[in-house]
Amino acid sequence: MTGQIEMVKAGPNDAAPLLPLIAAFFREEGIETPPEAQRRNLLAMMAASDSHILLAKEGNQPVAFATATLTRGIEFGLAAEIEDLYVVPDARGKGLARRLMGELIEWCERQGVQEIIVVITPEGMEAIDLPAFYRRFDFRDSGRKLLYRSSPNPSSPATEA
Repeated sequence: MTGQIEMVKAGPNDAAPLLPLIAAFFREEGIETPPEAQRRNLLAMMAASDSHILLAKEGNQPVAFATATLTRGIEFGLAAEIEDLYVVPDARGKGLARRLMGELIEWCERQGVQEIIVVITPEGMEAIDLPAFYRRFDFRDSGRKLLYRSSPNPSSPATEA
């Protein structure tokens, strides 16, 4: 990988080239979301005004992506979560993750967020020192514990495909 890297906001036409990167990322992180749910959720994010998906391409080849979504609460007001950040192995070590983070943080701040949140999986902790990476962007460990509860009958948001 030696060409110019272009960063674009991903749209519905980018779903097909993005899905293999998402699948690779989820495998690395130990995330077990089925492929059809990955596709459905990606299309819903692409259609939502409270989500932002960046795609990095070298020529026509996707090499990285990152996502953020907005949320509201009493504690933080408007907040954002950087949910996904992935660079294909051949493109790592070239500052691409830093570029993606910088652009996502700028998008979040333009939306008026008070806080930006990132969750690190245990697999992400083991693979590389992700806390050190995020500290470069002034993230700090809140000491909070993240708990999950899956809905037995999740609704499928309407998406235009």
